[in-house]
Amino acid sequence: MKVCLISINAKSFSLPPYGVWVLKAYLDKYSPEKDLQIDTEILSFSSDTPMKTIEDAIANVNPDLVGLSHYIWNDSQTINLLKRLHKVIKADTKVIIGGPHADRTDERLIAYLERGLLDAIVIGEGEKPLFHIVESVSKGEEIAPIDGIVCREEKGLNSYKPQVHLLKQDINFLPNPYQTSDELLASSITSGSIQYETSRGCPFSCTFCDQGHKAYRSLTMERIKLDLSFFAAYKPKHIDFLDGTFNLSPKRTIELLNYLIEINQSTGCTFHAEIKPELLTSEEIKLMKKANFSSVELGLQSIHTSTLKAIKRRNVWEKLEKTVGNLLDEGIDVILNTIIGLPGETLQLWYESLDYCFNLGRVKILSNVLKILPNTVMSQQVEEFGFEYRRENFNAIESTNALSKEDLHKAIVINKLVNMFWNQVNNPISIQLLTHHIYKDKFHKLLEDISNLLLAEPKLLQVKHFHVEVLNRILDNSSLEEEKNFQIKAQIQKDFIQEVAV
Repeated sequence: MKVCLISINAKSFSLPPYGVWVLKAYLDKYSPEKDLQIDTEILSFSSDTPMKTIEDAIANVNPDLVGLSHYIWNDSQTINLLKRLHKVIKADTKVIIGGPHADRTDERLIAYLERGLLDAIVIGEGEKPLFHIVESVSKGEEIAPIDGIVCREEKGLNSYKPQVHLLKQDINFLPNPYQTSDELLASSITSGSIQYETSRGCPFSCTFCDQGHKAYRSLTMERIKLDLSFFAAYKPKHIDFLDGTFNLSPKRTIELLNYLIEINQSTGCTFHAEIKPELLTSEEIKLMKKANFSSVELGLQSIHTSTLKAIKRRNVWEKLEKTVGNLLDEGIDVILNTIIGLPGETLQLWYESLDYCFNLGRVKILSNVLKILPNTVMSQQVEEFGFEYRRENFNAIESTNALSKEDLHKAIVINKLVNMFWNQVNNPISIQLLTHHIYKDKFHKLLEDISNLLLAEPKLLQVKHFHVEVLNRILDNSSLEEEKNFQIKAQIQKDFIQEVAV
């Protein structure tokens, strides 16, 4: 039996799609136990791949089962492919859809199920439902419903039951996809980065996130060490942990970090993980430094109590600030996330979160427009908070009852300038000096002036060292004393010309 798993990746994403490779590894491992002869092929496409190219690739595989990975970023291509797929596959080929954003309330998917263009929707983790479907199809049987599957029955669609996972249950049943696929291993080593998931689920319940409300489960430490030892033999440059929170358990975190120190000593490999800053201790930070962590990421999202309450999130500011400071002192890059357009948040409230992040130190600030994800609490609160969004725009909000379209556009422009004048140029000291001495630590005020200047004179962006020209203009228009003005201009020169030249 030929299975074809298809992933259309997000724009600018160049790594192998980890999720579908785990699915393939699961089928490869467990099919022999059921005497199933399964040949699984993965087709991975960039976001700009022509539909005809995708169709031809599927036709060349000639599959008995096609599985589509559904995300908000590939929604339009995936839905379009579903409409056309029957033209390039055999009449009896089964078509299923899964992935984090496959949604049983999606009227389009339900209509395709009822019309026979789609045979099943998999909700939640895909390994066991997919295996069940593959087993049914290989035996020539109709797809029968189990937990996590929406499909047709004689009387219509089945009554859906979600998958249930037990808290703290290990996930050692999931094979390491890099051990079962030379193709995945080779492409990952060539790209310079291995993606690795040691846990699933999340004990937190943020309303905007599709990973909350799911029992936290992990690979055992013995298994993790075996996987890392396997990776080390191939001398990877970098390992990116995909866990929602790397440091939930202090005992686990310390044992893992000590082993990563050993891995680094034999490979020189760097690491990245997403952390909960309030749980990270100074001891763990020192171990992260020894292990050669290049960066960590943390989701601040907002500094406002009412917003955090609305999204069921809590930040402990004193601990967060201390952790960020300690990480920076150890030379570990810190990436802070904020979200534009959270419930009840105006442009000014987002500005305040942006300023707070900036004043924590030389951190990278990544802000994204709120996206209304399927299978989340927030997707049920659209009317309450006045979220206006379109699938064609990747479910990104276009306005809320607190944020107008005009203010959202301003936030997007300011966010682009954060990247242009801060994140992408190594967090310049001169920007800190300008913000402190001219704008009284209000980072957004500097960015607004830069925005206004560039709107008035867009040709400035064509100047070779446009950062220097723009920032010098800002300085010259200020009332800063001459000596301080001269000092900051010298720092601008160092940050944006000498550093770039090096």
